[in-house]
Amino acid sequence: MIRTSDDTVVADISVGNYAAGLVITPDGRYVYVAERDDGTVAVIRTSDNTVVERIPVGTWPWKLAITPNGCFVYVTNNSEGTVSVICTSQNTVIDTISVGNRPSGLAITPDGNNVYVTNRYDGMVSVIGCP
Repeated sequence: MIRTSDDTVVADISVGNYAAGLVITPDGRYVYVAERDDGTVAVIRTSDNTVVERIPVGTWPWKLAITPNGCFVYVTNNSEGTVSVICTSQNTVIDTISVGNRPSGLAITPDGNNVYVTNRYDGMVSVIGCP
């Protein structure tokens, strides 16, 4: 964790092997971190910088995006061509969606209606409608 006022590292939080991407909930209470080699997403409580949960997702979770209301986290599973959908109120995967080959980046529209996923080896973008 880096304090932005003076760019000082104020905490190191141990997570799984090859931490690949992260998102912060809109209220700032939690951080979700893709643990690529473990096939999980770590949930960090920001009030004490503690990992409070690990959520199993697909193979090689890579990047994450969170809906503007903070209800869902989308995770690209790079090795299996899927995106996992995590419900943040329960910290469980509620859906796994097939996309293209080697999904890597993703972004959610400001209205929270769609997720755009880049598929690295296909040269295409998949569009997922949000719940």
